[in-house]
Amino acid sequence: MQYVYSVITYVPNPASGESVNVGAIAGRDDAGDWEIRQADDLKRARAFGPPARLDATFTFINEIGRRIDDTESIFGQDVSESWLNDLRYRHATSSC
Repeated sequence: MQYVYSVITYVPNPASGESVNVGAIAGRDDAGDWEIRQADDLKRARAFGPPARLDATFTFINEIGRRIDDTESIFGQDVSESWLNDLRYRHATSSC
């Protein structure tokens, strides 16, 4: 089975269309092998956008990472490909 992934993108102001990738979540169901990674160089992300929005992004990364590390369910779902697809969909359609 192949790995699936989703990129974590920081979008400080959706109206401007600017964004920067700050991490990724990847894994595969059959091995239960899931991980979250944060980009090494966040200079660009810090350069545009309010610090509070970037802090919220880091809080999201840390919360997901902690739960993956602890192999707990996240938002009531086990970590899986369907969970990742649902997470991607919910954040793509949110107004935040």
